[in-house]
Formats: sequence, structure tokens, C-alpha cells
Amino acid sequence: MLKAALIKAVKGGEPFINELDLSGGDYQNADLGGGTFQHVNFNGANLSGASLKECNFINCDFTGANLRGANLILANFIEPQGEGISLVGCNMRLASVIDAKFSHADLSHANLDSTSFINPDFVGAKFNGAKLKQCNFINGNLRAADFSQVDVFRANFIECQMQGIMFTAASLSLPFFMKIDFINYDFTASKLDRPQFQECQLNGANFTHMDISQAGFMSANLQGANFSYVQAKQANFIKADLSQANFQGAQMQQTLLQEANLCRVNFSGVKAEQALVVKADCTGAIFDGADLTYADFSHAILTKANLSNTLLYRTNLHEIIEQDTVWQNADREVAMATDETKKKAEQWQAAQ
Repeated sequence: MLKAALIKAVKGGEPFINELDLSGGDYQNADLGGGTFQHVNFNGANLSGASLKECNFINCDFTGANLRGANLILANFIEPQGEGISLVGCNMRLASVIDAKFSHADLSHANLDSTSFINPDFVGAKFNGAKLKQCNFINGNLRAADFSQVDVFRANFIECQMQGIMFTAASLSLPFFMKIDFINYDFTASKLDRPQFQECQLNGANFTHMDISQAGFMSANLQGANFSYVQAKQANFIKADLSQANFQGAQMQQTLLQEANLCRVNFSGVKAEQALVVKADCTGAIFDGADLTYADFSHAILTKANLSNTLLYRTNLHEIIEQDTVWQNADREVAMATDETKKKAEQWQAAQ
């Protein structure tokens, strides 16, 4: 169908286009806004610059199609095929994409403001320079996707496959990652602003020298992760597994470490004033030279921990568990020992 005929069909009172073969067609800059397309074949078609605002695409084939610069505001894609589709520079604000097969798609410099991608296949896709503002990727396959130089604000990545993903020179502000595998991932080539990594696998991840202040790692697996010399003020590591992680020289003022696994963690030289380490397992941890002023270690396990040369002014050591703990040159005399009245109250409460 020629472009004029297609525009006339969509705008002439019959916006529902069903089971039509438009493969290889030239529909550049066509105004098809508001149309509904079902089982339409756009394979290799040219829709660059087209107005597709509020269109509905149901079970359509966009394999190799060119939608560069198209207006896709409020568009809906339901179970589309589209390997290698070009969506470069598209405006996809408020669009919805469900069960898309868009492997190796190119969304470079696209506007993805409040766009939702549900169960998408974006293996090897390109998002270079795209703007991801409050958009959602849910149960997506983003393996080996390139998010270099993206501008992210409050985007959500929930239970996605992201092995091999690239965030080179990306700016990630308030991103939310949930149950993502980032094992051995190096984040140092990107900028992170208050990221949230809830229940993520971050074993061996590298954050060296980064500013992760107010970041959230609640219940994350961070075994062997490298946080040396990071800015981690007010970061949340509650119930995280940080065993054998490295925080050497980190700034950790008011950091939350309650009930975290801190076994054999290197905290040497950290600045951790007012940090909360309540009920944390610090077995074998190294705090040599750390500033723990006003930190709270209530009920923490400090078995075989090394607290040599630590600053402990008003540090709360209430009911700590210590065995073979090293306190050499630490000013423990200015720390707060177990509060017997509080201890009795806790024992009474536990017995109820």
C-alpha cells in the first residue's frame, strides 16, 4: 500500500488496519497517529519521522524496520517482533512495550520518559545516549545491551537479566535495581547518584573511589566487593552479605550496617563516625586505624576482630561478643561498655 493510501485509511474513519503486508514500504514522515495495527508486516519498512502517536501495534512485525525519529508518544506495542529495529532518536514518552522481541534494536538517543518495557528481549540492543526518566524494565533480557552515556533518572530495573550490560560514561541518578545479577561488575566507568541495589548479586563488584553516599544495598550479596576509598556516607547495607569485602580508607559516616555479614571485611582506616553496626557479624574483620566515634556496635560479634589503633570515643559496645579480639592501642576506655540496666530489660523482654 502506498503512503497516501495508508494515511487515508487511518485518517479516513477506518483506523483499524488488520493483516496487511507493508514490508519494505516507504512511509517516511507519514501521519498515522491514533491508528491500530494488528498482525501487520512492517518488515524492513521505512517509518522514519512518522507520527505514530497513540498508535496500537498488536502482533506486528518490525524486523529491520526504520522508525528513526518517529513520534511514539503514548504508543502501545503488544507482542511485536523487531530484531534490529531502529528507534534512534524516537520520542517514546509514556509508551508501553509488552513482550517485545527487539534483540539488537537501536534506541540510541531515544526519549524514554515514563516508558514501560514488560518482558522485553533487548539482547545486544543499543541505548547509547538515551534518556531514561522514570522508565521501567520489568523481567527484561538486557544481556550485552549497551547503555553507554545514558542519562538515567529514577529508572527501575526489576528482575532483569543484565549480564554483560555496559554503563560506560552513564549517569545513573536514583536508579532502582531489584534482584539483578551484577557479579564482578565494574561500576567505576559510570556515575552513580544514590542507587538502590535491593537483593542484588554484587559479588566481586568494583566501586573503588566512587561516591555512593545514600546508596542502598539492603539484603544484597556483596561478597568480596571492592569499596576501597569510596564515599559511602549514610549508605544502607542492612542485612547485606559483605564478607571479605574491602572498605579500606572509605568514608562511612552514619552508614547503616545492622545485621550485616561483615566477616573478614577490611575496614582499615575508615571514617565511620555514628555508623550503626548493631547485631552485625564482624568475625575476623579488620578495623585497624578506623575512626568509630559514636558508632553503635550493640550486640555485634567481634570474635577475632582487629580493632587496633581505633578511635572509640562514645562508641557503644553494649553486649558485644568478643573472643580473641585485638584492642591494641585502641582508646577503649572512652567507649561505652554494656549498660547493665538495658541488659536486664532486654533479657526480660526476650523471656516474654
